[in-house]
Amino acid sequence: VVIAAAAKAKAAEKAAERAKAAERAKTERAAAWAKAKASEAAARNEAAVHAKRKAAEAKVEQRQTKAQAKAQAKAEALAAQQECMRQQAELQKRRAEQQKRMLQEAAMRYRQRQSAEPDGRAVGDASGGAAAGHVPPVPLMAPDGPVDDLVAMALAAPTVDPRSCLGLPPAADREQCRKRYLQLVLRLHPDKSTHPQAD
Repeated sequence: VVIAAAAKAKAAEKAAERAKAAERAKTERAAAWAKAKASEAAARNEAAVHAKRKAAEAKVEQRQTKAQAKAQAKAEALAAQQECMRQQAELQKRRAEQQKRMLQEAAMRYRQRQSAEPDGRAVGDASGGAAAGHVPPVPLMAPDGPVDDLVAMALAAPTVDPRSCLGLPPAADREQCRKRYLQLVLRLHPDKSTHPQAD
């Protein structure tokens, strides 16, 4: 009986030890699992933080790139606008010079035509009996004459007598000046004429 009781007690001790070992192994496995889960969570958090940092850096870089592209496009547009303005200024300058040359040529032709007497002799010619340097009176030019001649007459006529700009003789009265002015306005007004010097 004593031997059986001792064997039974020994078996119970072994069973208790096995139970403790199993419990200890279970606890260790649980601790290892918890540690692994914690490591995974930490890794995920670190990856999320890294991804957020990368996204923020990419967003900042994208914003900077967009701002640089916008500034470059604005600078290119400004340069193109300045170049266009420069070309327009050069074109206007060339047109003004061309118009000036045309006007000077028309005025020269007008003076050459007016430098001759009505009978065809040049002013200052001894056969004409006129003194050298004499400027003949401006003839009464018809208001329906060529526009170039009318403009040249107005610009080439002496400024002492305003009637010369209208193509009238110095003895023309006020009513004649008014009528001639209205007639020339109908021919030389910018809304009526395409001549470059009409205005």
